[in-house]
Amino acid sequence: MAIYYHDTSAVVKRYRTEVGTAVINRLMGEPDAIHFISGLGPVEFKSALAKHVRMGDITKVEAQQLDQRFRFDVANGQLRVLRLLVRHLKTAGRLIDQYAPTHSLRTLDAIQLAVALDLHQHHRLDFFVCADTALCAIAIAEGLAVINPVTHTP
Repeated sequence: MAIYYHDTSAVVKRYRTEVGTAVINRLMGEPDAIHFISGLGPVEFKSALAKHVRMGDITKVEAQQLDQRFRFDVANGQLRVLRLLVRHLKTAGRLIDQYAPTHSLRTLDAIQLAVALDLHQHHRLDFFVCADTALCAIAIAEGLAVINPVTHTP
């Protein structure tokens, strides 16, 4: 049984067909696998959909339908939402201090990574799944096994 933590950049690929969708669908289809997202995930997911609406990639109605599918997966436990804790914010601060001066590390990405690191520290994580190359590099530097669905070969 594999345990995955999905950054929102990867989760979106489950609901919109794009590069990396096949990899995400394969991971999500693994029997007995556990898939975690952070409490930021649902908000970031809505933001990603809104961006696609603004860019003209999808309509507002399509965005609402995709959001309903996402919420259904959360409600049914396919995606398990982890609450954010103060220690995650402290770790995110450390990550920003350490990496942001030389790497592209945004606040919300640091928080996402902090949650994944917390899971890893408690031996509850096999793979960090992320489609953001810069964030993947920092996750690897922090000792996580990473699957980037854009570059991963199924």
